Amino acid sequence: MDLFEKPSLKFVLFLAFSIMSVIPVLLLGWWVVDSARESEYKAVEEKHLLVAKYITLALSRYAQDTASILEHYSTMPLDELDESNNRLLRSQNITSIRVFNNNVEQLISIATENGSEPPPLTAAQLEAVIANAETDRTIFLTRSN
Repeated sequence: MDLFEKPSLKFVLFLAFSIMSVIPVLLLGWWVVDSARESEYKAVEEKHLLVAKYITLALSRYAQDTASILEHYSTMPLDELDESNNRLLRSQNITSIRVFNNNVEQLISIATENGSEPPPLTAAQLEAVIANAETDRTIFLTRSN
């Protein structure tokens, strides 16, 4: 068929029906892919929310347990801790306990791993202690390696 020639009715009908059949197939394919993607996003979001809920519960429980343990030990002399007390502290990943007064003077410190003096505080840890010196809050510091 020449470009300048009038197309035949057969060709025009074939082209029209082809376009009319391809468009719905493409739309249906797009709709299926889009709905599958949306349902996958919802499923992933639900899983992440469930994981976040369980992690939140676990961290909350850990914080409550740790606060209860430290509150218990605040009523007793730290230099009288025995191995069972140290095991309990280590189970909460507490490697040392230090008690400071409001003037940032260390009153007592004990390492739970061997009962000896824990290593000195780093500059960042000391800054955290100084920042909280005016409060009666218990602060948690990470171990420096």
